[in-house]
Amino acid sequence: ADPIIERIVVFDVARPKELTKKCVFVRADLTRPGMEEELTRSFQAQQLDALFHLAFVNSRVHRAAFAHELEVIGSMHILAATQAAGLKRLIIPSLTALYGARANAPALFNEQHALGGTGVRFITDRVEVEQHIARFADANPAIQVVVLRFAPVVGASANNPFTRLLRTGFVPTIMGFDPVWQVVHEDDAATALHLALTTRARGVFNVVGETAAPFSTVVRLSGARSLPLP
Repeated sequence: ADPIIERIVVFDVARPKELTKKCVFVRADLTRPGMEEELTRSFQAQQLDALFHLAFVNSRVHRAAFAHELEVIGSMHILAATQAAGLKRLIIPSLTALYGARANAPALFNEQHALGGTGVRFITDRVEVEQHIARFADANPAIQVVVLRFAPVVGASANNPFTRLLRTGFVPTIMGFDPVWQVVHEDDAATALHLALTTRARGVFNVVGETAAPFSTVVRLSGARSLPLP
């Protein structure tokens, strides 16, 4: 609906079911060898001003090798093509979960805290992607790189491991342990992505709700009930 947006080019392996009149579909598979040259040609042909790199698996998958190929190798294809095509702006969504779960972790993280601290493949792949992006941003100051680390996204249409857990109605928790959580509403997440298209800022930003709350409060506000277990 934004009048400054002339055209949206959707790169995907399959044509989305719903496309607006502004949308153009281009078939692309980031797991296919040699995609750098094909993407570079496509970016140049479409005369892109900015690129949102959204091809990430935001939940655990049974095929870890596929997820690694899509996220890590696919992101390297994207970065190489972005540089070769001379794009001016690159926007990448990430996760606050990448800070990891550590016993000695601070109550609240800021963007300067180190990522990692877990052996989960889902996290380590995304941390590796962010490392590649950081090096790319340093080496290409002419390209405005914006990384948005989202807290768990909630809302009526949000579908991710956290919202699926809440929708079961009963959420298992650890008895005597009630950590502080932050979430972000899906409308605010969409607004952040939209603002990234015109902001003069660059770098990494945590995108979270204004306040933090105990996990039990988040569960209760969702309409579910906590089920404390030893």
